[in-house]
Amino acid sequence: MDIREAVEKLFEYEEMGNRRFSKETYAPSFEKFEEIAKDFDEALYEIYDGIMKSGGEDGEALSERAVKEVCKNAAEALVAYVREREEDGLSRGKKEEKQGLHNAFMATYVLPHIMEMRNPYYKELAKEIERSWAAAFKNSRIKAATFETIAGGFQRKFLGFSF
Repeated sequence: MDIREAVEKLFEYEEMGNRRFSKETYAPSFEKFEEIAKDFDEALYEIYDGIMKSGGEDGEALSERAVKEVCKNAAEALVAYVREREEDGLSRGKKEEKQGLHNAFMATYVLPHIMEMRNPYYKELAKEIERSWAAAFKNSRIKAATFETIAGGFQRKFLGFSF
C-alpha cells in the first residue's frame, strides 16, 4: 500500500473519531484507530527502508536523508488529501467548520498516533506535519501531543483539584 492509500484509510475514520472524542469513548476509539493506522505505519516504513537499502552514503547522512524523505512524503500526502476533499461552493463558514474538524482529527488521532510510533523519525515527522499543515491551511495550527496528554485533559477538576 502506498502512502496516499494509507492516508485515505486514516481519514475514513475521521467522522467516527471526531464523534467519539469524549472522556468515555476516546481510549477505545484511539485503540481502534491504531489498528487502522497500521497500513500508514507500514507505508512510512517502506519509504524509510527503501532509502536505507539504496545506500551509497555514510550511515548518518543516509539516515538523515531517509528521515527527511519520509517526513516530507507523509506531510505532503496528508495535506494533499485534505485539500482534494475541499468542496467548491461551500460558504466560508462551512469551509472553516470542515477545516476545524480536520484539525481536530489530526490533533487527537493522527499526531498522537505518530507520537506513539517511537521510530527513528517520529518526532521530525510530527514537526513536518505541523509545518506543512500551517502553511497549507491558513489559521490552522495543529500541535502534536501524546495520547496520554490528550486523555489526561479529560480529568475532572473541582476547586482546582483533579480527580
